[in-house]
Amino acid sequence: MGEQLYLLGGMFQDSEWGSGGFPFAGYFRKFDKQFMVSPQDLPFEKPREYNLKGQLIDQFGHSDILGVLEKKTLVFNKNYPNAGNEFVYEFKNKEGLWIGKWHGIKRYKGNGIATANLQLFADNPNFVKVQTLNPGNVEEFVDYLVREGFIKPVDEIE
Repeated sequence: MGEQLYLLGGMFQDSEWGSGGFPFAGYFRKFDKQFMVSPQDLPFEKPREYNLKGQLIDQFGHSDILGVLEKKTLVFNKNYPNAGNEFVYEFKNKEGLWIGKWHGIKRYKGNGIATANLQLFADNPNFVKVQTLNPGNVEEFVDYLVREGFIKPVDEIE
């Protein structure tokens, strides 16, 4: 199967702050083989095996994620390196929508609920190996992505 590139977006709600929600979006790469990460390598709480690594953004800033994606579960640690906060997100797939919860494990110890959409963007992407005649040519890069089936054009947004 190889490496896969996923897009992830959703909302989370803090149980202490009441109504409203905070949107987040980003990406992660899923690997065939799990890999070990120790606390010395990255600021995550415990050494354990992961098969995904990526980044998210929300109104609180940039975060790094490490976790595990399986057929019906998605679990990841979300670390804000500039703020020193870290959270654990746990989702279950319910008819294509990921429903879950989160809780803080460093600094802010809040908790709440979350929902997300997950989309496979590219199966076995080799973006790094793309060589173009004109390295700054965006159209040439997009043509490659369409030709190889990584992306599909959308005529209009509803």
